[in-house]
Amino acid sequence: MTMLTCKEATRLVSEAQDRRLGIVERITLGYHLLICHWCRHYARQVRFLSGVLRSKLSRVAPTTDTHLDDKARTRIKERLKEL
Repeated sequence: MTMLTCKEATRLVSEAQDRRLGIVERITLGYHLLICHWCRHYARQVRFLSGVLRSKLSRVAPTTDTHLDDKARTRIKERLKEL
């Protein structure tokens, strides 16, 4: 098992908001977070912001269909990979 870089760790922290990480990803991320103060801080910030957004969004009644079609999802994912 190799050590994650901070870039890989922050990517996994972000991805964990949208999907369940695999066992190897969880273990390597957990190990990295144990030793890296900055990534641990980033993970706390992401969890906090996610919680705030979830609580605010749960109070807003959707007025339109909020689902994206597959083409839009693909375009967004491709753009995010370019960053």
